[in-house]
Amino acid sequence: MTKISCVYMGTPQFSIPTLEALRLSEFVDLVAVVTMPDRPAGRGKQLQSPAVAEYAKLHNIKLFQEANINKSQEFLSFCEQSRPDVFIVLSFAQFLSQKTLDIPRLGCFNIHTSLLPKYRGAAPIHYALKNGDLETGVSIQKMVKKMDAGDLCLSLPVEISKNDDIVSLSNKLSLLSAECMPSFLEQLVTSKLKFTAQDENQVSIAPEIGKEEGFVDFQKQSALQIINLYRAFKLWPSLFYYHQGLRYKIAEMALSVCSGSTLPPGIVDLNSGRMLIGTVEGVVEILQIQPEGKKAISIKDYMNGLKSKGLNLKFAIEG
Repeated sequence: MTKISCVYMGTPQFSIPTLEALRLSEFVDLVAVVTMPDRPAGRGKQLQSPAVAEYAKLHNIKLFQEANINKSQEFLSFCEQSRPDVFIVLSFAQFLSQKTLDIPRLGCFNIHTSLLPKYRGAAPIHYALKNGDLETGVSIQKMVKKMDAGDLCLSLPVEISKNDDIVSLSNKLSLLSAECMPSFLEQLVTSKLKFTAQDENQVSIAPEIGKEEGFVDFQKQSALQIINLYRAFKLWPSLFYYHQGLRYKIAEMALSVCSGSTLPPGIVDLNSGRMLIGTVEGVVEILQIQPEGKKAISIKDYMNGLKSKGLNLKFAIEG
């Protein structure tokens, strides 16, 4: 069987299982990997390579690290010489120009972590969790210049459990993206892919998450809404609220399971030894908190701090 020559474009650890599937595929000759340049990271601000770059180096795959692949003469020259058949793109963080999209003979295919046309954009996993969805999935679309708007050739659903958060659901979708590669590649090689246009009437958008989207208003949001935000924003930007002018980050939280526990919206009660907060519907429990400018502390330590200052253990949150 003649293999198709493939260029893979991706950046974070999330992209690695699919890259591994391509490298091991009987249908693919993986001719190059494209990713972002090294960037300063950590307290020492030392340059750190993206996970995809490290993988390519480890397996001696030709590597391009470009801030804008569309303007890389080195990459364009490589493509003119090698004439790749297909580009596979997952979590790449760059837009491809029409000129770049036109390079591969079979086209450019993007793996998107939602059931398109739902949640086009940069943060589909976050939005699925934020909105309390029970299902999401992976879609493969033939790329066009308009973001995430290409014809679909594969969609695989996956259940979102009530215990899933951004970490566990991302892991599920990372593995599912890789698992769908064998079937997709076989159909691509044998010209059996079937394409379906996306229904523009069903489009929803999942734009990049902003830092302030982690703000919690206990007097306007329900316990379930807040928990869903926590599941989505656990890693970044994290949930926070303001009290007496200080910002408090919610490091860990849960729905309250206290039988019959009710509190007015925005009222905090620590008298039971637990930090319970009323919402417009239901009660949430904060398990770990991080006061502004300090490290995360247990609720026991937070409560002891209030006691030492002679402060009440039941109070209203004041922004």
